[in-house]
Amino acid sequence: MNENLPSSLTFTLNRQPVFYIRENEILTPSIQVSPIKDKEFCVPLYADSGFDNGLIQALQSQGADKLANSIQNILRQLKACDYYSVEVVQAMEAEISCLRAFAEQLRNPVIKSNLCDSCNDWPRGGCSSTCSVYGKESHHE
Repeated sequence: MNENLPSSLTFTLNRQPVFYIRENEILTPSIQVSPIKDKEFCVPLYADSGFDNGLIQALQSQGADKLANSIQNILRQLKACDYYSVEVVQAMEAEISCLRAFAEQLRNPVIKSNLCDSCNDWPRGGCSSTCSVYGKESHHE
């Protein structure tokens, strides 16, 4: 793990490897692979290493929280040294508030509550008009 990353910045890759290759194998168009991990073929290869939107939003929210905490610490230090003006304090407090609200919005997007797993019509912000998974009483219309 990179020592420069904060300890609270953690995430899990939950993809399954497609194949395994030998350790220190040079990737070329024609290499031997194995679908089963063993002593010889021990390095996993993945078909897709991209991040889904949920993971990206979680990482972004952690980053916004870290920035808000940094600004909060700077504000405390300025107040401790009596080296600040009211305008600076108000601006920093407003920025901290905005960052925390943004992080919360990333963690709990409004769209998330209006979607079902069946139609997942996220561009409209809700289920499609033909969705039969949830009734109107669940507000999935």
